[in-house]
Amino acid sequence: MLGIHDYGLFVATGVLLNLTPGQDTLYILGRSLAQGRQIGVASALGISAGGVVHALAAALGLSAEPRALALLPQRRLLRAAPR
Repeated sequence: MLGIHDYGLFVATGVLLNLTPGQDTLYILGRSLAQGRQIGVASALGISAGGVVHALAAALGLSAEPRALALLPQRRLLRAAPR
């Protein structure tokens, strides 16, 4: 089991994972190269705004709400099924 003696490994791994480009970085890079700097900046701001909205929803406990709403039609079908 990992303990506090592995804290350096934890920090190094966290930094490495944060520096690794993900899908959003590739999306911004692709839009910037294809359509210019202004569109790239707009894409970056849009992704950042989406992250802020997601974080606020999680902080308010609303992250599970969309999943629960998506399951409502399935629950209605299960109740209406003959037994």
